[in-house]
Amino acid sequence: FVAALQVLTPAQRAVLLLRDVVGLTADETATALETSASAANSALHRAREALETRVGPRSSWSPDAGAPVDRALLERYLRVWEASDLDAIVALLHEEVILSMPPHPTWLRGRDAVARFFAHRVRRALDARLFRTRALEASGRPAVAFYRRGDDGAARFFALQVLEVEGGAVRTIDHFMAASAHRAFLAAGLPQTDDHR
Repeated sequence: FVAALQVLTPAQRAVLLLRDVVGLTADETATALETSASAANSALHRAREALETRVGPRSSWSPDAGAPVDRALLERYLRVWEASDLDAIVALLHEEVILSMPPHPTWLRGRDAVARFFAHRVRRALDARLFRTRALEASGRPAVAFYRRGDDGAARFFALQVLEVEGGAVRTIDHFMAASAHRAFLAAGLPQTDDHR
């Protein structure tokens, strides 16, 4: 399924993930992607048709759908991010992990590629210990809300990762950090600031 996502346009992939994985409504998805609800629905329809052609009926897209969330792995994942331990983060990734960042075209496959990306893109924030995390579920999948500490010390919503787990490791990371997507997540009830600790 994840490999088949790459046949979709970035807009189709973003709409499909926001609707079918994160569970946003058509209006929330349209707001996140700065488009109309009808355009979002049209992209969703085309995305579903393309995937059904490629991988079969929707019921077969996620063999682990409905499986219990691996809470122990999710808690370890949160702890290593908050501890700013890049090596430990990478150790929790599946060898064939896939990282996507809808609606952006960023798509990486393999633990080494994702490790290089994290080392290049998030090392400074990790070194400064800027992240706080909160465990969530999105459409039955484990998810992590990231809050980034600002100069004023407040931790504000920064990104959402929706994960897929396989064999006790993180197999897929759908990383939503586009500013436009934040409005939809916040409208869906995600707290804007992290003051739970």
